Amino acid sequence: MTTPSAAADSPRTLCLGALRAGLVLFGLTVAPVALAIESVVVLKSDDLSVYDAPIEAFEQAIGRPVTVLNIEGQRSVAKDIVTRLRFDPPPLVFALGAKAAWMAHEQMPHVPLVYGMIRDPARYGLEGMGVTGVGFEIPYETLMGQVQLFLPEVRKIGVILTNQNPAVQELRTAARNAQLELDVSSVQDHRDVRGACTRISKRVDALLVIHDPEVLTPENFRFVREQAARVGIPIIATSEALARSGALLAVVPDYGLTGTQAADLATRILDMGAEPGDLAMLRPQGARVLINKGVLHSLGMELDPMLLDFTDEVIEPEAGR
Repeated sequence: MTTPSAAADSPRTLCLGALRAGLVLFGLTVAPVALAIESVVVLKSDDLSVYDAPIEAFEQAIGRPVTVLNIEGQRSVAKDIVTRLRFDPPPLVFALGAKAAWMAHEQMPHVPLVYGMIRDPARYGLEGMGVTGVGFEIPYETLMGQVQLFLPEVRKIGVILTNQNPAVQELRTAARNAQLELDVSSVQDHRDVRGACTRISKRVDALLVIHDPEVLTPENFRFVREQAARVGIPIIATSEALARSGALLAVVPDYGLTGTQAADLATRILDMGAEPGDLAMLRPQGARVLINKGVLHSLGMELDPMLLDFTDEVIEPEAGR
């Protein structure tokens, strides 16, 4: 299990911890100031704009009072908030981002947890009887359908994945159903990616980049982007950040619907008595499509103007490029 990155405790924090331990030893306790929360808590990992849409949708769909708390990406803030929530627990926490979800799950295991906006939640130990959530990976059937619509000239797609990646079979099935051919290059780890990319890029019409921590390092993506440009093929991604960094087409979750789906899970837990661990993680229902116009032009490609009506965002070239 991976712990989301956080700064180490300072000497002052350690001294305070020792002081509290001494007070408890002598029969004295330092009670935290309760947040006096009776509403469902939305706990977000940081002040990121991508969290706005799921929070708004969750608030509209849940039908209960909602309190939004922000740990600001800081361990000290997170510990303070969670300590006070433990003193006066809410009926449920909807956590956005790995840091908030991990902290809530570790420190408040008896409070039902619904997570969202997290890639590979199992990596952070977000599983068990007290937790469920909405995934962050678009169903590959949806992805391949959008490729078929926006890039009809692409017939063969290459993807580099580590050995035994569980996504392979679903990718193959989705590609076959969309009448596309999938060329999978398996690697042991990140060190094999450059050679695999050089070879596979010469025999496919496009490269697909999906979440795989061993493959998708910043250095490797830069190489994949440069190699794709050299051979004149587009990159397809499942990340908004990668669309802004050089992928031509990205298919990502609809963040508003993530909030609606999370509210549905919360309602089943709070109103129908469902155990979170009995509710399977939901795959994102909706998708947003992003096109990088600068990459489109650099590849000498054109997009049917009618397709712009189906594009959620066109990323314009940066000034001076």
